[in-house]
Amino acid sequence: MAGAIFYKCHANYTEVTMSRELQNKSIATNTSFQNYKYTPGYNAMVEDSVITDETFRVNNSLFFIRPLTPESTFTFSIMNNRERVTFTGDQSAVLVSNSAIELSLHGKWLVGRSLITQLATFLAFTEYRFKESSRLWGANAAPLQHKVLFETEKIFCAVIDNAQMSFMDLVFCRDFISDTDVINKLCHFIRGIESYWVAQFLLDQVLDNSKSMKSHKLYNSCKEYGVSESYFRKLCYNAFTCGPKKQLRMWRAAYSALQLIENDESIATVAWNNGYASSSHFSTEIKTLFGITPREFKDLEGFLNE
Repeated sequence: MAGAIFYKCHANYTEVTMSRELQNKSIATNTSFQNYKYTPGYNAMVEDSVITDETFRVNNSLFFIRPLTPESTFTFSIMNNRERVTFTGDQSAVLVSNSAIELSLHGKWLVGRSLITQLATFLAFTEYRFKESSRLWGANAAPLQHKVLFETEKIFCAVIDNAQMSFMDLVFCRDFISDTDVINKLCHFIRGIESYWVAQFLLDQVLDNSKSMKSHKLYNSCKEYGVSESYFRKLCYNAFTCGPKKQLRMWRAAYSALQLIENDESIATVAWNNGYASSSHFSTEIKTLFGITPREFKDLEGFLNE
């Protein structure tokens, strides 16, 4: 199934990562992935580290924390209507903030961190590709007062029941866990960030086959978005830490890689459908970005259908 391929859209790098199950299948069938590109600092959307008794300044970032001892507790305080409100807990939690707040961890914790812009870009890409926007949080959804500790336009904090799964596992498996509503509400919060909509707009420009090639021009994209070219570039750098052309290059390659796995079409057809000049150019691009060839991606098709 397509869910076995996890798309990780980073600030200036996009990579396709196999799930553990898929990796095990490749090993069992002697499929070679030793050349799979590893780039330190980019292979983990949310990088985990073990922390003991530390205080963090959370700003424009996500923290996913999990206690490692029964004595572990967390505390964070925020200004709400000119009053300082303090929250304390001792279980797994996710904290996202667009404004600076302090998070104090007492005892031993497993901490995962990510920039909000990276997370917004990642969510935009996966939702565009897998058409998951239908899962937008509904206005009449059941309240979650017992899980959501605090929520404003700039801050979201909620406790997580599942104490074993990583943050990315929770996102990908949110339809099958007890924390489904919390993760969906978190995704709704992330959709309120402009980086999400910049990413959605660019994806629509380059991946919608119904659009003419003229719409792919940066100048035309800026006009359609309603801002100047210089300001649009600034928005892209804020979201991706790279220009729109480089980011679109990564997305086009990732989108093509999934088509190689999902479809019965030939490598030449996939290359042509996605605007590559030739099969040779396509093969070089995929090999450069992901470390494996289009043919090796094509060989994954059988694994996903088992």
